[in-house]
Amino acid sequence: MRHCLLLALDYACKHTQVDHLYATCTHVLSRLYRRFGFTAFAKDVPLPGTEKAYTLIRGASRAVAAALGGAATRMQ
Repeated sequence: MRHCLLLALDYACKHTQVDHLYATCTHVLSRLYRRFGFTAFAKDVPLPGTEKAYTLIRGASRAVAAALGGAATRMQ
């Protein structure tokens, strides 16, 4: 997962300006994404028509890149 996220972020930053990343995930995965520089900003967001709830996460691209392995210095 770390390598895939790093490749995606590196590609995006080479082709456009990426200040922040946003995502939805389960509450359990939001704890994992904290390791990669993300923070939860909304919890228990319901998915209409289901009983599922998700967490919304956000991370500054440079902080996420640094947490993924120091790639912040390569990103423009």
